[in-house]
Amino acid sequence: MKKKAILINYTGRKGSGTWDAYGMAKALIAKGICCVGVFSSDVENKNEIQKLAFDKIVFIPTYSNMKSFILESLRFSKKHRNNIIKEFENYNIENIYCPMDTQWEKKISDCFPKAKVYLVCHEPLLKKGDNWITYKIFRTHMKKADAVIVHSKVFIDVVKRISKNPTYYMPLGQINYYGQYDDKKSMVTYSNSTVNYLFFGRIAENKGLDILAEAYRKVYDELDNSVSLSVIGNGDFSLYEKLYRDLSNVTIINRWIEDREVESIFLGHNLILICPYKEGSQSGVIQVARDYGIPMIVTNVGGLSEQVENEITGLVTNVDADEIAAAMIRLANDKELYNQISRNEKEEAKKYTWENSAVYLIDIMGEKNEN
Repeated sequence: MKKKAILINYTGRKGSGTWDAYGMAKALIAKGICCVGVFSSDVENKNEIQKLAFDKIVFIPTYSNMKSFILESLRFSKKHRNNIIKEFENYNIENIYCPMDTQWEKKISDCFPKAKVYLVCHEPLLKKGDNWITYKIFRTHMKKADAVIVHSKVFIDVVKRISKNPTYYMPLGQINYYGQYDDKKSMVTYSNSTVNYLFFGRIAENKGLDILAEAYRKVYDELDNSVSLSVIGNGDFSLYEKLYRDLSNVTIINRWIEDREVESIFLGHNLILICPYKEGSQSGVIQVARDYGIPMIVTNVGGLSEQVENEITGLVTNVDADEIAAAMIRLANDKELYNQISRNEKEEAKKYTWENSAVYLIDIMGEKNEN
């Protein structure tokens, strides 16, 4: 008799999706659900994934550039598909959970034609600077999935119009696993004598780094050397170099940040996270900062205002440099507000556990532990 299992299907290599997959798998396994997985052999948190009590994991080579993508895609049809089917021939896979869409999500899911596919959509809308070809592929995957899951309620109707299939809301779990590394690296040190503003994440046109430069200039004009700004993340920063060149007390770290380096970014005195996004769905950075009780300022776009309650767990502004600057100055000057938001953040973090998210998923799937 075949063993019933949920397949965790994720072949991304880096970023928050790797920890989303880890967090959900860990929570499902803790609830007695049999889980199997297909992951990239280059996934950044491979060691941590292997420590989980998966019944079986298959790691497959993925890609790092267009040439290797084409090569491995050809191999997928000839080799990987047969290998995946053979490795899981003793399992009855009724449900497949895809924590974030990837180029090969559907190829893997199609190995199990009778299974229902639950695909998490993080970015339902094409944003400025996004690759439209990739976006088109992911839209096709949404339409083919049996159900789509979003992390922001504001996008339920948007996704329903795209997929025409059932769409569910499930909170994004906390993704702070960065503190568990034995070989953590410290990459940034903040001054104890300044209020330290932080932007962390992928450098992209929708993230509002031009607005942040303008806002910080206004803040520095008023607060002078009592403030600093750190912009940390991977992506093309060339569009913003001139804007930041003559700003004072600014640190730019423009490269891919290793997981073992991340925690040091959120450790320091008087930290304030700034998310000046022009467009967006939700932010995993918010979830990380929340674990450390870091007050934050976010713009009222997409689902950010669902993640941050104005005046309670942060400040929410319009996409406007003057408003963002005013909020930055307010949090810098009002220590009582800063401390209260920090306390609220730590309490709020307790609500967004992967254990709670797993309950949502089990309910959505109608899954029962039959082991």
